[in-house]
Amino acid sequence: NAAMELCKSQEVQIDKQMFGNILRLKMRHAGSLGEITSIETELKDHFNYVPDITGNSIVISACARLNNYGDKGSEEVMLGKVDTLLSSIEARLQQGDADLDISGAHIRAVIRGFGAAGRPELIRKAWPRLQAKGISDNPRVYNELIKWYALMGNVKDVLATKEEMDKNGISCDTYTYSWLLRALGKYYPRHVESIYAEIQQRNIRPDIGLYTTLVGLFGDLGQLDNVAAIEADIKSREASNTIQTSPNYFAVLLRIYSKDLPKVLELHKEAVDKGFIDHQHVVTVLLHAYAQHEDGREHMQHLLASMPQWGTETYNVLLNMHGKANDVEKVKELLQKMRDEQVEMNDVTFGTLVTVFGKQQDTSKVKEIIEFLRQKEGGAAISSRFYSVLASTLSKAGDVQGVSDAWDDLMASKRSEEH
Repeated sequence: NAAMELCKSQEVQIDKQMFGNILRLKMRHAGSLGEITSIETELKDHFNYVPDITGNSIVISACARLNNYGDKGSEEVMLGKVDTLLSSIEARLQQGDADLDISGAHIRAVIRGFGAAGRPELIRKAWPRLQAKGISDNPRVYNELIKWYALMGNVKDVLATKEEMDKNGISCDTYTYSWLLRALGKYYPRHVESIYAEIQQRNIRPDIGLYTTLVGLFGDLGQLDNVAAIEADIKSREASNTIQTSPNYFAVLLRIYSKDLPKVLELHKEAVDKGFIDHQHVVTVLLHAYAQHEDGREHMQHLLASMPQWGTETYNVLLNMHGKANDVEKVKELLQKMRDEQVEMNDVTFGTLVTVFGKQQDTSKVKEIIEFLRQKEGGAAISSRFYSVLASTLSKAGDVQGVSDAWDDLMASKRSEEH
């Protein structure tokens, strides 16, 4: 900002490259559509900035990030920018001068914009218009396609894109395979095994992200021999300093082996040695694992005592555990502790509380939770899954009006999200 003020006072002329650098820096910290708009407006008003393909690409990425975090207001602006960028790219391709100022980053921005808006049909329609030899035919562009198709659950498009890569002689990398496998999940076991065989045949050296995806999938498929083989490979590579494990990798292992208490204890010790035990996801999965074993409760208490403070996910695990045990007094005690310590509650917290009190036919407590939720700032952001849990609980309790109110609240939250 100080540099910008200096440029204003000295009436410095800013070129296209500098505009791109300024936009990248400022858009990283933009937390709302209003901030994005004001950044563009400032550059236009004070420095005669004219949006170009690079600027539009940067704004699209910023809007996609906001859209991913639930700011649906940015979607309309983003789609407008994407249409403009797509037209600009197509015009340059038709003129035959694409190599002058178009790069794979601009093509990826078009895919990212349509993907973040959840519009696979627009990606499919735009893809033929984005073809440029030496620009669109590279792994990073194809990875962007596969990633967004995977996030939207379009397995058919993911596999078609992979087939197109093979046909065009474009090599897959660890990022490609990670998203391919995430898209397939445990519901396409033969495809997963085929992709794994291909990774081995092509001598692809997985990074920890791809290893984590593979371990999760094989664990879900019950193929623990493959999991053990990958674990051994990782340990071998750790010994030669060619890979580092991550908290997410340990969290996945803990989830897979949650029913094997000795293995959980072994992983717990290893996580402590590697400094991962402070990672919230590792702690949450570890607590879930200990909660499944009577002999694990003592280890859970030691873990809880070692934590300086408990976060939302920790409370959610404990609420769920005591709720399943019908220990309502303990649930009430934990709820009061959350309120006293002003710990943020999310839809999992509220769903668990509603289920626990509903099971006890304590409709007054359920209504108290609903009222607390209504008063909570941002309550409209609660997911539809929570309202489904609420309606089911009230229905079992015979509260027909409560079910109707839950439906009305869900519709109100959806209208709020749209605006």
